[in-house]
Amino acid sequence: MWKDDLEGLMMLLDGVLDPTHEALWRARLADEPELAQQWSELQKLRQTLNVELKAELSPDFTERVMKQVRQVEQVPPSLWDRVTAFLSRPIAVPVSAAAALAIMWAIGMPSATTPDAGDGPALAAQNTPPASVLASGETEIESIDNPTDYNVLVLAAPGSPNRMIWISQRTPSDEG
Repeated sequence: MWKDDLEGLMMLLDGVLDPTHEALWRARLADEPELAQQWSELQKLRQTLNVELKAELSPDFTERVMKQVRQVEQVPPSLWDRVTAFLSRPIAVPVSAAAALAIMWAIGMPSATTPDAGDGPALAAQNTPPASVLASGETEIESIDNPTDYNVLVLAAPGSPNRMIWISQRTPSDEG
């Protein structure tokens, strides 16, 4: 049975179809045995529900149900449930994004200390400029002159312990 067929049968059962559509559905019920079977099942279900819904509840029904609810062990919501509940609030996403950016910014802040001259073989040969030059935002660049067939360039960001070393092979045009 198709979803449209079920919706049409429900509309026929509720009596909301106009006379033309109702006549079409009744003709289909006469021609299609599967649809007629579904129609009879829906009518039986409606009759059963009408009988059951008319039954009166006992006077202590609410008390019995609430007693059963109280007897069930209450489990606190999980961390995931609490996080999703928080993030479902309209203000939570911008606040969370701002907090994440603040944490990322704090973690990524370079320390104000300058690296030691003995950090590595490439840095041992360089003349470290004074700390005031590095702190002013300039990038320290040094080309190490060596007798090999390679050019070595060391880049250092101010206040960062990280160094980038660029090694390239010399060509005859580099010699001058």
